[in-house]
Amino acid sequence: MNYEKGMSLRSKIGCFNCGESDHWKLDCPWLDVACPKPGCLETMKLRWSEREHSKGKRFLRCNRAPRCRGFIWVDDVAMKGVVKDETMKGVVKEVESPMEGGKVKLNIDGPGGIKMQIEGSISDVTEIVKKLSL
Repeated sequence: MNYEKGMSLRSKIGCFNCGESDHWKLDCPWLDVACPKPGCLETMKLRWSEREHSKGKRFLRCNRAPRCRGFIWVDDVAMKGVVKDETMKGVVKEVESPMEGGKVKLNIDGPGGIKMQIEGSISDVTEIVKKLSL
């Protein structure tokens, strides 16, 4: 393969998952994002809309679809790798997808009976707890 001088293979090909050129699929922030629907433990897959009114727009859809209706427009996500869904009554579920060192999954259900669940390595969980306490 011939590449222009100063142009890396990564910038020519990019990520096979999302198409962005600043990372490989292995490091993709949209890979294995947890579904924000309460009770769903499945991950979501990045897809592109084929509908006329939103053609080419990226979205995340739960891998359990159509049984689970987990769906998020990528443009609606505050920042890459962080998914927030506050549409259900009093429920906030936040997932931080691949960051340096690993992956942390955090669920917070509220307001009546507050329940919290954190999954990840000890060092990654410690880091997210530090961030939450600031």
